[in-house]
Amino acid sequence: MVPLPPLEEALTRGLLGFVAALRQEGVRPGRGQVQAWLEALPHLPWRWETFYQAARALLAVRREEQAAFDRAFRRYFGLGAAWPLSAPRAAGAFAVAARGEEEGEGALRGAYSPLERLRRWPLEALTPREYELLGDLLRALAFPPPRARVRRRRPGLKGERLHLPATLRRALRLGEWVELRFRAPLRRPYRFYFLLDVSGSMAPYARGLFLLLQALWARGFPLEAYAFGTRLTRITPLLGLEPRGALPELGRLAEDFAGGTRLGAALQGLAEREGRRLGRRCLLFVLSDGLDQGEPKEVARALRVLRRRVRRIFWLNPLAGLPGYAPEARGMRAALPFLDALWPLGTLEEIRAFLRRLKALGPGG
Repeated sequence: MVPLPPLEEALTRGLLGFVAALRQEGVRPGRGQVQAWLEALPHLPWRWETFYQAARALLAVRREEQAAFDRAFRRYFGLGAAWPLSAPRAAGAFAVAARGEEEGEGALRGAYSPLERLRRWPLEALTPREYELLGDLLRALAFPPPRARVRRRRPGLKGERLHLPATLRRALRLGEWVELRFRAPLRRPYRFYFLLDVSGSMAPYARGLFLLLQALWARGFPLEAYAFGTRLTRITPLLGLEPRGALPELGRLAEDFAGGTRLGAALQGLAEREGRRLGRRCLLFVLSDGLDQGEPKEVARALRVLRRRVRRIFWLNPLAGLPGYAPEARGMRAALPFLDALWPLGTLEEIRAFLRRLKALGPGG
């Protein structure tokens, strides 16, 4: 069978379900047509009209199939008879995303329009059903953890330096000069530490951000997660639970959920609890809006300590993507000198940008 293009597995299943619905209506696209459609989708912008036009042009090429295609499209994606389906444009007229963009991961059954809303809608405004869809999407978008280069090296057939002892041992064992052995760089996954702010100002975002941590955990990220408001609570054991059970448990475990914030105390608590396990392979991510009831000098003092113990510190602020945003909160201002980057994380689109940055982390971090 022809291999599928690199769409996420869960989304591809939803798209293939639509192909099955077409066949029930008598429209029978060939394997090559389905392959071309799946390969085109990641390059199309997230617009309902464009999705419809691309599918119709590639899957219903004969004029007599187009009425049946429209019936299947309305039925599968839950559209009423009054919903307008415009005629396809001329060939080659579809808008294509710019190089480097990753637009349009696909569609789940009945969910293309909700996906378009999810992409830009703030996490705090999502409905319970949309949170379920968000969890499915994040699990589909997650990837294996990036790896860091460590000092140790391993022998191999390729590498940067000749491994003369291994080469000689092999030659003596086999009685002839056979092949050179090298010392190849050894790479191991980074260790990830996430601090999730669950105070009153961050509580509306905490649910969606917790789903992000669960998605990374499910893909094998070696991470430790803590929730904090006025105190620090380890929440790593909750990451392996089903979201429906984990989210209520998060509120019970973090007793200060939707309460106040003491950023400095939380950061200092992390340094004390994880001090011996921190190292140059560790990346720290703070998920917070920077609002703090404590003293800014406590935040600076704790981050100064952590700065010496970890490889990088990233701050993920749900408000940072808003027009005109400036880091005026006291805790945020105190943290800025110690950060490697401040990134927005308040919508699905911003989460996807964060995941691309995370995936791009090379051996140097």
